[in-house]
Amino acid sequence: MLRLLLLCVFVAVSVGNEWVLSPPFRPAREYYVAPGVSAGTGSGTMEEPFSFESAASTQRGESVLFWLLPGNYTTKDTRQDSGIFVIECSGQFKRPCVFRCTEDYACWLQGVVEIKASESWIWGMKISDVEGVSLNPCPVSIGSAPPQYYVRVNVINNLIISTPGTTQNYGLCFSNDIATVVYGNIVYGKAPNLNISNSYGTGNYKYVVGNLFLNPLNGTNLHAVVDADTDGMGEVSGLYVAKNIFSSGNILLGAKHRPDFQNVFLSNQFIDSEIQIGQSQPAQCQIVNNFFVRSRLRWLTMWGIGEEQFPERQIFISSFTKNSFYGETEGDLIRFGTGIYVEDTLQKDTVYFVRSSDIRNDTTWDGNSYSHFSASYHAHKVFETHLHDRKWKALTKLGGIPFDATSMFNATYPRFEYKILPNEYDYKKVFISFYAHYPQATTVSNTFDICCFLAGVNWTLSEHSEVGLKTPSFNSETVTCDGIKIDFEPGTPARFFLLQASEDLVLDACPEGSWVADIELKFKLVSSVVQSSISSQTVAGAISGGIVFVICLAASVLYYRKKHKHDIEWKAMKEAREQEMDSESL
Repeated sequence: MLRLLLLCVFVAVSVGNEWVLSPPFRPAREYYVAPGVSAGTGSGTMEEPFSFESAASTQRGESVLFWLLPGNYTTKDTRQDSGIFVIECSGQFKRPCVFRCTEDYACWLQGVVEIKASESWIWGMKISDVEGVSLNPCPVSIGSAPPQYYVRVNVINNLIISTPGTTQNYGLCFSNDIATVVYGNIVYGKAPNLNISNSYGTGNYKYVVGNLFLNPLNGTNLHAVVDADTDGMGEVSGLYVAKNIFSSGNILLGAKHRPDFQNVFLSNQFIDSEIQIGQSQPAQCQIVNNFFVRSRLRWLTMWGIGEEQFPERQIFISSFTKNSFYGETEGDLIRFGTGIYVEDTLQKDTVYFVRSSDIRNDTTWDGNSYSHFSASYHAHKVFETHLHDRKWKALTKLGGIPFDATSMFNATYPRFEYKILPNEYDYKKVFISFYAHYPQATTVSNTFDICCFLAGVNWTLSEHSEVGLKTPSFNSETVTCDGIKIDFEPGTPARFFLLQASEDLVLDACPEGSWVADIELKFKLVSSVVQSSISSQTVAGAISGGIVFVICLAASVLYYRKKHKHDIEWKAMKEAREQEMDSESL
């Protein structure tokens, strides 16, 4: 049984979180896969595992879980040895075909993973292209072209690396797919990290949630730009980007031929980044509760008043609320403009795009905090730059609605702080980002008290960066609960760690009033508010979620007893196999 992955524990908190499968996935069959197994052999048991090719190319017709045993997987074991791992095992709605490593990142797929299936998941792998080999543009991609679209492909908790010497364009590529979930991955390397697009006309969001994107080549972390207008799909709409960490890479969102709408950015952390929205066409977004460190916003074209070509999309509103900015940037912190399509009064059935329209009066831009502020403004037929907060408020009021009426300017932040990202698929994992909120000329240190939710469990805290896993790591044997000392080198505002524990981390175990407990409460409140405005949750749904939570929590106790027995059996089997191999070598 799948390790209560989607278990239940966050069901009550995650009511409306469509990136988490509910009810939890329970496979009808479980099989094992191992490296070095010839294609077409094995029965799928732990003693006689399948090859990756045999597992990935077979249609099972039911929900199935393939456990990958640790080791290095290459395509030399496949019939074609193309350097590409092709997954063609499709599941059914809420009954996916899942490929999961028994130990996170211990299954190294040395090549490209190309998914040609619906309802198919990959989970817990380390994936990187073969150095110096020209293959598919991405280590992980959806592998077909329109009109073939794949549905609900989930990429969960993987370590994805674009290697030097390849012709890769991106770390992950998702365009010809619907309702994809990209969750909890660590992505870095020598290529931009994520290329993604979506059409909300299909009725589905595409979710990018809880990932760590680090320092990509050419400075692009998320590329959601559509150049062509093919079959009415040349738009970027319905992207739901939440609770990610984006470090030292830009966020680019916008189509070149059609306006963008219904895109959501919620509770992300942006470090040394620039967010560019609506560069060529009007864009409607909800940007809520994000944390910007030395990062800028370029909302170059928000939909204004008077739209005549796409009036049906005016039902979606734009909002920029509860966001926090810390640190100075080059140029204006905010660049804002508006635009619409209007009919040509002289030439019938012709429309053209005009900038600097009035601001829609249903737009919300308030409740933000800025440590420094400077803005440019291009709306209401006015264009000005380097605005201070009072001029910014006055011009937006003239343009249709006052921005930042109650926002905080010259805001102060603690010198040091940390933020946590719990993992809704694996409750033993947490991303932690540590911040030093001031320019430092020399290395500075701070001791962070994160021990309130680590008591009684074995744990490791490993740092990830654009050059890979850093050593040494912190762990429960070397660090006391007095806290964890983190050093910040000159000019370094943040460091990023993955916390892995032997048992589920109970974040609510922190003392009332502590920073961790406080931020968790705020996160739950903000999530419920935003989700209600986006997907209209009901009180009945929240109550039923709580009931499911209690039931599943009881079930988890029984499950973990069974899982513990399974782990012991698996380790014993593994040791027996190693001894058998040693005796054969002698």
